[in-house]
Amino acid sequence: MTEHSANDSQLVVAAPLPRRKSIRMKGWDFTSPGWYFLTICTKGMKSVFGTIVKGRMILNDAGRTADLFWRGIPTHFPRAVVDEYI
Repeated sequence: MTEHSANDSQLVVAAPLPRRKSIRMKGWDFTSPGWYFLTICTKGMKSVFGTIVKGRMILNDAGRTADLFWRGIPTHFPRAVVDEYI
């Protein structure tokens, strides 16, 4: 993959992404209705989305961005209904 810079005087070559094994259940149609759980793991289990203060999550910029995109899923997928997250 190649990309040109804004002034086209430099050519940036991006390395191809490694192929990853799918962890989806074989034979399951993920477009079928049902409850699906999403787990996000961060490298080193770092708290990158905010901090917990007195039992409540206080989102930082990354957390607010994740929240914005989470709540925006139904805009892009009208049949999707998102629930709360912990």
